Amino acid sequence: MQRSANHDEIVALFYEGALDSAQYHNAMAALANACSSPRVAALAWNRSEEGGQVLSAVGDDSGAAADYNRYFYRLDPSRPRLGAWAPGRWYHDSQELGGTLANDPFYRDFMRPHRLGHVLAVKIDAVDGVDYYLSCVRLLDQPDFDPGTKEWLTQLFPHMQRASRLGARARALQLRAGLGWAALDSLATAVLLLEVDGRIAAANAAAERLFQQETTLHCHQQRLVPHDSGAASRLLQLLSAATAVRPRGGTLAVPGCSLRLSILPLAPESPWRTSLSQPVALVLIDDPGAAIDPDPNWLQMLYGLTPAETRLAGVLAHDHSPVECAELLGVSLATIRTQLRALFGKTGTRRQAELARLLALTQRPL
Repeated sequence: MQRSANHDEIVALFYEGALDSAQYHNAMAALANACSSPRVAALAWNRSEEGGQVLSAVGDDSGAAADYNRYFYRLDPSRPRLGAWAPGRWYHDSQELGGTLANDPFYRDFMRPHRLGHVLAVKIDAVDGVDYYLSCVRLLDQPDFDPGTKEWLTQLFPHMQRASRLGARARALQLRAGLGWAALDSLATAVLLLEVDGRIAAANAAAERLFQQETTLHCHQQRLVPHDSGAASRLLQLLSAATAVRPRGGTLAVPGCSLRLSILPLAPESPWRTSLSQPVALVLIDDPGAAIDPDPNWLQMLYGLTPAETRLAGVLAHDHSPVECAELLGVSLATIRTQLRALFGKTGTRRQAELARLLALTQRPL
C-alpha cells in the first residue's frame, strides 16, 4: 500500500468532491486502492425511520448495495454501535463482534454470499436526524484490516468530515438559490441579475418574455441594452455603483416607453452573490403605466377566489362599474353584486376603489 504517498491526493479529491460528485467517487476509489479495500460505500441512516441506504459505492459488481438497501440493512450489526458513537470513531467488525461474527445472520446471509469479508466503518456526521457513514470492505479471501490501516484512516478522517460538511453547505446554497429563482419565475415583474458590464447572469421568465416584446430594451449578446445611448450609459453607471465596495442602488426610466428599472445591490450573504464568480446587481423592471391584469392563479391562491369571482376581479381591476362588469361578463347585475360582496369579504376590503388598489398591489408582489 502506498498510503503515505496517496494521502495528499486523496485529501484533495475529497475536497474537490464537495462540489463535484464525480470527484467524490474518485476519492472513494483512491481510498479503496490505498486501503486494499475493493469495496467502499457511503451510507445514510435515518434514525427516525430506522432505515439505512447505500448512497454510492465503488467496486460493487455483485449487486451487494441493492441487496443491502432492499433488506439486509435491517441485519447490519454495526448500526447499533456506530449510531451511539460520536463521529470519527472507527468500527472494526472483528474487534467489535469477536467470536459471534461467524454465526451472525448479516455475515451468514449477506456478506459471505457476496464474497465480502471484514468491515472498517466510521460515522462521518449526523445532520437533522440522519447519520452519514463511510464503510471500507475487504473481500472474503483477503486478510483482515491491520492496525496501521485503521490508524491511517483515523488521520484522514478530519479531512473527510470537513469535505462532507462543505459539500452539504454547497448543496444547501444551490438548493436555496434554485428554489428562490423558481419562485421568481412565477412573478409578473421582470427580475435579472446583471454583471457590471450589463451581462445577464440570470433572468426570470417575465424578463425573457419582455425581451421578446420590447424594442426599447433588449438582450444583445447576453447583455441588457437600452436602445437609447444615454440610458445605456446610465445603466452601466448604476450597475457600477450597485456592485462597488460601498454599493448603492438607483432607478432608470427607459426613454421611448413606460418601463422603469430599479437597480439594487445584493446583500453580502445572498446565495446569488456568493455562487457567482462576478459581482452582480439585482435589477427589477416594471411598467407603471401598464394596464393592471391580475394573474388568475395568483388571485385564487392568495384569496381563495372562485373562478367566477376571479373573472370579476380581473374586470374590476380596469375600473369598470358593476353595470359594465355585468355587460362584459354576460351575467345579471344581481350576480355581480353578490360576487362583489364575496370579494370584499375574502380580500378584507369594503369599497370597490379599495379593492382595485389591492389588486394593483397584488400584481406587484416585489
